[in-house]
Amino acid sequence: MKQILSKVWQGIKRVVGAITGFIGKIVSSIVSTVWGWIKALFGLIPWAWLGKVLTPVGKFLWMIVYNRFTIPVWTKLASWVAPIFPWNYLFAVGKPFWVSESRGKAVALLGGILALMFGNLFMQYLLSKAPGAFNNAVLIRSEHDFIWALVIWVGTILAMTPVNVFYGMLRTQLGIEWRQWLSTSMYEAYYSHRAYLKLKGRADIDNPDQRMSQDIDSFCNNVVGIFIAFLDAAVNVCLFTGVLFYLSRWLPAGAVLAAAIGSGIAFYLGRNLPGLNFQLSKTEADLRGALRSSATYAEALALYRGEKIAKKQAVQGIGHVRDTLYGMMYLYMRWNLFTVFYNSFVPLVPTAVMAYLYINGSLTDFGKVSQAGPAFMNVYNGLSVLVGQFGALAALRAVSNRLGPLVEALKEAGVDKFPEGKFIKVTEGPDFLFKKTTIRTNYLSENDPDDKFGRVAVADLDLELPKGMWLMITGPNGAGKGAVAKAMAGTNNAGSGEMQRPPSNQVMYLNQDPYLPKCTLRDYLLSECTDNPTDEHMTQVLIAVGLQGTPEHPGLMDKIGKLGGFDTEQDWKEVLTIVEQQRLGLARIMLTRPEYVIVDQATSALEQENVDLFYALLRGFGSTVISTAVDAKLASKHSKVLELQGDAKGGWQLFDGDKYNKPSWKSFLGLK
Repeated sequence: MKQILSKVWQGIKRVVGAITGFIGKIVSSIVSTVWGWIKALFGLIPWAWLGKVLTPVGKFLWMIVYNRFTIPVWTKLASWVAPIFPWNYLFAVGKPFWVSESRGKAVALLGGILALMFGNLFMQYLLSKAPGAFNNAVLIRSEHDFIWALVIWVGTILAMTPVNVFYGMLRTQLGIEWRQWLSTSMYEAYYSHRAYLKLKGRADIDNPDQRMSQDIDSFCNNVVGIFIAFLDAAVNVCLFTGVLFYLSRWLPAGAVLAAAIGSGIAFYLGRNLPGLNFQLSKTEADLRGALRSSATYAEALALYRGEKIAKKQAVQGIGHVRDTLYGMMYLYMRWNLFTVFYNSFVPLVPTAVMAYLYINGSLTDFGKVSQAGPAFMNVYNGLSVLVGQFGALAALRAVSNRLGPLVEALKEAGVDKFPEGKFIKVTEGPDFLFKKTTIRTNYLSENDPDDKFGRVAVADLDLELPKGMWLMITGPNGAGKGAVAKAMAGTNNAGSGEMQRPPSNQVMYLNQDPYLPKCTLRDYLLSECTDNPTDEHMTQVLIAVGLQGTPEHPGLMDKIGKLGGFDTEQDWKEVLTIVEQQRLGLARIMLTRPEYVIVDQATSALEQENVDLFYALLRGFGSTVISTAVDAKLASKHSKVLELQGDAKGGWQLFDGDKYNKPSWKSFLGLK
């Protein structure tokens, strides 16, 4: 066994030594060749004549650099180069992954990819030499050389197969790991500091859902693919330039010239592709958004007979997608008319030249004729990597320009940059406190602080709301009761003045249509709960809020048993009635026991008996309640009543809850 291992080890050392020696010879050959070209070039240059020519040229360039026309010159050059390269946001989006806690695994994967890439290139080199050795064996009718050349050829193919497979697998794995990390970090930022709400009004960040899913996948895979392609191209050029120079010293220059001509023309023909890719991503996302909206509001769509509007939007959306795809189709048609012909024509040139040299006797080794084409194409393809990766670069620029602004916006989500006088200055404290606070009805975004921010709901409000003081906010429909409640909840910032509010984890909000995502009941009920209540305790709470049902009308408790318990994921919006959803929201509040609860007209659809039960339960676990309602009957359940007049000046009055009978705004509006 030891002898076998020793022989295997010796074999490995020989293979490694052969590869190392081979690479050393190639590098040495390339260096010596390039140095020879440089010396020959310098020897041909007429330095005295060149000095006379370059002196006025240098003066002219010096004038250009320090002249005011410098900016237009560089702008023109940049306008040609910029459309293809995604430098603007590439590092901002891509760098964090490589300096994160996952960098060790990322570097290991990249190392494996590079090792397999060099192994694959070595196999390709052996494969490029195999046809020449095979043809020479056939030409001299040597059976031994024929069999040996065939064995090497087949053996190289067999060895290259697993290298290629694992090479592709590791590239895919790196893209998956990168996407997982980048998506997770963006989700964390998106759901922190209520960034999702701040981005809602930004016209420059459309469809953030697509940007954080599909665009991230495209970005990661394109970056990995392009990086490997450029590195592969560089190694190919270095490796096969020596082979070309060995075949003919003119072939390397021909490959450079062919690549320069092909890349220049292809780049010019495809210069508009990045913009079309960006437009396609936007139109596709807009179309999906329109269709998703129809599915989300399907019942309302049917009740209001909005099919014509929905169909019109969908047809317009697919029309925009079609127009963009047609633009891309015509661009690719022009681009392919050139590249297909050119890439098919280029390999013919070195083979034809070498064949002609063999025919006229200048070349005696016939194997070089068949070897010239593959070697020339390896160098040509390496130098033409921009053409080969043009589509990927255009797609990368498009997704980088979509992800970059989103990354920057998420970084700034926790920083307030609003101008004074247009936004409420909010601070944290033990309770609610308003100082000359004006609240408007629309939420404002950082991106557009001069947007129309609606009418004044309340102006110059001075109010202190300590713990235990229940407040009802009332007024006519459209007066802005919800705007005040949302300002207290932290989601409306339009207005001016100062407002102190408790920390977000001490305030919970409940409205007519509660947020109820597709999830398990345990996740929903305990999402804000710091304790870990038992199933029995959660069951008692659900019964307490009236979700046990009756034999005639099964309640949530009956449905839980049929649907699999607290840990079964369901779309509860489809399973529960609106009243059951509101009671489930109340159960969530009871389990969390926050300091403050904001009830934004959540009882408007409930019968009086259920309303009394609702407020009795809230009072039972000690939270301070802020309600919005039109019904004056609820006033007696609160300590104070803040009545909004509903006028253009944002007028308001404050009453004691037990003395509030008839809304004064009705008299103001001439109503009984």
